[in-house]
Amino acid sequence: MQYVGKSTVEFSTRMGQHRRDIINQNLHKAVGEHFNRKGHKVSDFECSILEKVLDPDPMLLSVREQYWIRKFNVKYKGINHNQC
Repeated sequence: MQYVGKSTVEFSTRMGQHRRDIINQNLHKAVGEHFNRKGHKVSDFECSILEKVLDPDPMLLSVREQYWIRKFNVKYKGINHNQC
């Protein structure tokens, strides 16, 4: 299952936030909700950087996030069901 998200903080910091959402059973967050379903565990969580946007414009960051969400169709076949 895939998820695409943007972040303005360091990659390791953001992934730590996702892991805490899983461990703390934060069901209001997409990653926390998904990985707390039956058959999932925090050790199943993997992530990688798709693109590093160097331009500080927040609109460009949002545009690039939407591009990747559409490219991988994660709104319908992933965890990004509340985005777009």
